[in-house]
Amino acid sequence: MSSPNLNLVIVLGSVFSYISAFMFAAQGHTVSMETIIQARVSLLYVGLSLVFGPLLGKSWRLYRVFTHRVPDKRVIIKDISLLGLEAALLFVDSLLLLSWVLSDPVTCVQNVSASIKVMQETSTRGVVSVCD
Repeated sequence: MSSPNLNLVIVLGSVFSYISAFMFAAQGHTVSMETIIQARVSLLYVGLSLVFGPLLGKSWRLYRVFTHRVPDKRVIIKDISLLGLEAALLFVDSLLLLSWVLSDPVTCVQNVSASIKVMQETSTRGVVSVCD
């Protein structure tokens, strides 16, 4: 029940997640920062779908095997059906990611703000204003 095919999908999802983590060190020299941020988010989104989809599929298969009502008949759920479920999950997640990217694209905005504190000190000679 090790399911090497599903384990390969989990490894691929882990690689995508690690690549998205390493992209935090990337600077926007050749491509825009918006592109880097969107690629990071997309890789993490797809990577997590590829990691947790097969894990949930394997857990569902074990649940079906051990809760089967008829003890004489064996329940066999093949890897190909679980890979089909993972493909359907990845398709739905890709549609959600695409709609998110198209409806609310990443924009980088630089805010420059300064705060000035005005303190008043009283002395024996009068009021002195100090600006920080």
